[in-house]
Amino acid sequence: MAFKVVQASGQHGDITLELDRKLSFPSAVRDDVMDQGYKLDIRPEGIHAVARDVRGLYYALQTLRQIPQTAAGMPACSICDWPDMPWRIFHIPGDHNMPHYDELLKLIDVLAGYKYNTFVMHYRDRFTFERYPILNHPSAFSKDQIRGLIAHMEERFITVVPRLDTLGHADCYLRHKQFQHLAELPGNPNELC
Repeated sequence: MAFKVVQASGQHGDITLELDRKLSFPSAVRDDVMDQGYKLDIRPEGIHAVARDVRGLYYALQTLRQIPQTAAGMPACSICDWPDMPWRIFHIPGDHNMPHYDELLKLIDVLAGYKYNTFVMHYRDRFTFERYPILNHPSAFSKDQIRGLIAHMEERFITVVPRLDTLGHADCYLRHKQFQHLAELPGNPNELC
């Protein structure tokens, strides 16, 4: 299956995006990354990107954004690119390093530009716990914000992997007296029993 979408861009001619499920790559390319690969041709008459999957086209456009432009326009070139591994993961710890919501959206945009495709969010007390509001950090994300983050990432082909500590690193829960009975060692706020 192949189809084309053409959009006039004026300064650089047309931009053609093409999906071709049979697009070939060198034999050394792993099967599980071919859907993220693409071929990009930049010529004076226009730009042509082809990929097996929409993700590959998205990554081709990210590369296109990174190519420096001069007064004469973009340099003519051909690029065939694919990742070595299926995942490019960014992990953000949730204790004292969690950015505010708007900053996190900007960070996601930067990561998408570098073709990260997995975001491990270590959230601890940064999500709103309705049943136990005492556990909520003052800058905890609301459910609507979490939905917004997930949608923002999905639009950029980033998979969200939520990470919640279970036994260790439980200080955000065990520092509250009403939960101390759950500690592995009395008075120690680090490990759940």
